[in-house]
Amino acid sequence: MALSAFLAACGGSGVRTSECALEGRDYEVPAEEVEHSCSHQSEGPYGEVADGDELLNLHMLYTVTLSPTDDGRFAGRYPFTARKTSTHVFYVFGDAPLAYEDASGEGLCVAGTIDEADCDGLDRIELVDLEEGQTIELVVGPYDAPEVELVLERK
Repeated sequence: MALSAFLAACGGSGVRTSECALEGRDYEVPAEEVEHSCSHQSEGPYGEVADGDELLNLHMLYTVTLSPTDDGRFAGRYPFTARKTSTHVFYVFGDAPLAYEDASGEGLCVAGTIDEADCDGLDRIELVDLEEGQTIELVVGPYDAPEVELVLERK
């Protein structure tokens, strides 16, 4: 089932691609992939990372612990290295702001976003194109809660 049909059936709006979406790249996230990634909430595998810790694995529900900021909120930075050239899919459980930076600190463009899907607790799905061996930092926050949950996958 196409993503737009799946999301329309579930009340969603489909994938919104941005100006950095690559021509010919498939940004569809089939219902089966969304369901699979959401199943990590109850079935694992699970991982925990603190501010500055590297996100080493795909296919895992991470509880990401954020550090307190001076204004009483929370934030953190988490390195991730792509093992293959692909669109990487970031499932964000919670409405924490999330940005992606390359090794020089430049912001990376989110190629696509899905704001609604049939998955409890899922705030959004973001699609980012990465090259094999590329290390990025996920920049989370500022956020009102001390942690957020993420699942990282690859298309």
